[in-house]
Amino acid sequence: MGAPIPMIRNEELILIYAEAQTNLEGATATNYANAVEAINYVRNTWNLADYEGLLNEQAID
Repeated sequence: MGAPIPMIRNEELILIYAEAQTNLEGATATNYANAVEAINYVRNTWNLADYEGLLNEQAID
């Protein structure tokens, strides 16, 4: 019998990407904008409003 294959949802991958953007050393406003764009993609998929908070590592993480 084979080992079980863990599954990860697409939304989780997108949020991992967003987190990686904010955790880059020397992250810039572009990185935070990329993170928010990814977060909003997931939020909009679930009919939630766009993120409107601050664009910094502490706020987005």
